[in-house]
Amino acid sequence: MPDKPDRNAIEVVNVSKIFGSGEGQVAALDTVSVSIRENEFFTL
Repeated sequence: MPDKPDRNAIEVVNVSKIFGSGEGQVAALDTVSVSIRENEFFTL
């Protein structure tokens, strides 16, 4: 079976998510980047 070139099935770059406002802000994600290739599994 021929080799397939490496490629990402999913790629997310510099994602941020902040909940709340003012002094109550909480950063759930702070500039997160993830690359997931075919047949890989990922949980967050």
